[in-house]
Amino acid sequence: MNSLSSLLRVCRQLPDKDDSFSAYKARRFNATTPHGQSVAELGCEPILHMRHFQATGKLPDKLVGQILGGKDNRIPTPR
Repeated sequence: MNSLSSLLRVCRQLPDKDDSFSAYKARRFNATTPHGQSVAELGCEPILHMRHFQATGKLPDKLVGQILGGKDNRIPTPR
């Protein structure tokens, strides 16, 4: 179970001079969609749309275009 004391225990071991934490290092994610777009980039898109909406109170033009099926629509259609 996660706890503050467990986190502090790990933090006290940093910096990791003997590289004992390297087994837990996240691997790079380089997958792409069939359209050639980075999966990581695509996954960030909804978050960026949400931030834009929260900051401006208006849906981003790119999102509206995707919803209406405009030229910026990169959502693959089911076959």
